[in-house]
Amino acid sequence: MKVLDTFRFAGSVEPKAIDSFYQHLENPKNVMRLKTLSPGEKIIVITQNLKESILRWGRDLGFDLKNRMLPITRIHFVKSRSLSQKYSKSKGVFTKTNKPFRGATDLDTFITYICIDLYNGRLRPYPSLAHTICHELVHSIAFKKVDISKIDEKNYYFTTVRSGFKDFNTNAFLLLDECITELTNHYLIAYYWKISPSFRNFIKSHKLSCRLIHPL
Repeated sequence: MKVLDTFRFAGSVEPKAIDSFYQHLENPKNVMRLKTLSPGEKIIVITQNLKESILRWGRDLGFDLKNRMLPITRIHFVKSRSLSQKYSKSKGVFTKTNKPFRGATDLDTFITYICIDLYNGRLRPYPSLAHTICHELVHSIAFKKVDISKIDEKNYYFTTVRSGFKDFNTNAFLLLDECITELTNHYLIAYYWKISPSFRNFIKSHKLSCRLIHPL
């Protein structure tokens, strides 16, 4: 079984530079200032069971995905409205849409944000939450390349790249990355949720839909 690395590094790949990248990930100054919520025991259990389903899928394909799997400490549960406002302001994305956030992964820190409510403040059903968490976990196990550029002896510049279609006008990944992620998510729901006692009942009440633009 092939063990997959968390990141693939390019550019200035000396140990000092790679250590600097991991320090960057853990630096609180790089994390969006956003009030996080306690998800509750049931959501934590759902998240752990989703991880196990994805790891099982990886093993079935001959890959060990443990190194790429997002730890619970990097999954932040938040309110949809606050994430939408904060993320739009800090990242300059989704500013022309009124559609609520359900989840997002920050490529600067690889922290995933999961919205526990709808834009009107109502709590989301557990199957809907599980759908979003699974989608973002699929993002976390995707191929991730980090280009490191040396600025001087103490400072480095990091560019994180996820595989997918890149729009060179906006320097962002668009349709292909999201489409493949959600199609993979649908596959996991269709074939791995049904064999998990934790998710069988979710399938009955959860309607899947495919959209080419960000599905969540």
